[in-house]
Amino acid sequence: MDKKQACHRLADFNEALYDAENDLENVRRKLWMEDDPSRKQWFEDAVDRLQQRIAEIEREKQEFLSEYSDVIYS
Repeated sequence: MDKKQACHRLADFNEALYDAENDLENVRRKLWMEDDPSRKQWFEDAVDRLQQRIAEIEREKQEFLSEYSDVIYS
């Protein structure tokens, strides 16, 4: 993988993190405003799923950086 491809891949990770963090913030706002217990549980589950997704993306990003940091930062 050349530097351009590696940088684009890193940008993809960062964009995915940005989107997931924005989704998490939106769900947290809706959870805060929700009164119906069944819907509240759905939003709590969504928060958990998004937190897991963010952790997964972070892990994949770190693995990618450990493998290609020399290419990106050269």
